[in-house]
Amino acid sequence: MENSDPVKDIIPSKELAWYLDDLKGRVTPEIRRLLEEYSKVPADEVLRHVHEIRDKAWAIRPYPCTGLGNFLQPTVSLLPVYPEILSRLKNGASFLDVGCFLGQDLRKLVFDGAPSDHLHGVDIVSHWHLGYELFLDEGRFKAHFMETDLLKPNAELSALEGKIDIIQVTHVLHQWGWKGQIQAAKQLAKYTKPGSLIVGYQAGTAGEATKEVGESEWHS
Repeated sequence: MENSDPVKDIIPSKELAWYLDDLKGRVTPEIRRLLEEYSKVPADEVLRHVHEIRDKAWAIRPYPCTGLGNFLQPTVSLLPVYPEILSRLKNGASFLDVGCFLGQDLRKLVFDGAPSDHLHGVDIVSHWHLGYELFLDEGRFKAHFMETDLLKPNAELSALEGKIDIIQVTHVLHQWGWKGQIQAAKQLAKYTKPGSLIVGYQAGTAGEATKEVGESEWHS
C-alpha cells in the first residue's frame, strides 16, 4: 500500500543529517521581502522568527525541506508560467496548492496581487496554524486549507472535482512509488476543467530508484 506520510515514524531529532542549525543562508531576498513587507516582521527579527517557526514545524514532521529550510524559497514564482497564473487569479481563477505546507507559495501569490479567497491548500498533515504564525496574517488571509490524503481524499477535497483552474504540485510525487505517482496524477486530473493548468516540478532520477531515509522510503 502506498504511504502518503513517509516520515511519520521518524523522531524529529536535531541530530538528523537534514537538520541545519543555522538557516541564515536560506533566508533569500524574496522570503525576507515577503516577511518584512507582507508580514511586517522587523528586519533584525527575521532570522529569529524563521528559526522559531521552523523548529515548531520540525516537531510535527522532520521533513528534509523543513530541516534544510527549503520551504523559505517560494517556488510558484520560479515557474515560467507565473505571470499567467497571477493574471488568471486576478481575474477570478481558483488555485489549489497540493502539499502546501505552511502556505508560503499562497502568501507569495497574495503579496503579488492575487485575492486569497480563491486559493486552496491541501496537505497530508496540517502545518497551517504555523503559516499564520510565520506570516502574521490570521484574519486577513482567506485561503482555504484541507488536511487529507491526496490518494484517499476526504469529502471536502472531493467537492472541488472539476472546479479548479490552476493546480500546483511541487516536491510531492517523489514520496510515492511509481504506482502511487500514477494514482496521484489521476487524482489531480479530477480537479481540473477544460483550460486548467497543472504546474510545478518534482525530484527524481532518470530510472526507477528508492532512497531510504531513516525507516522510510522515498521514491523517484
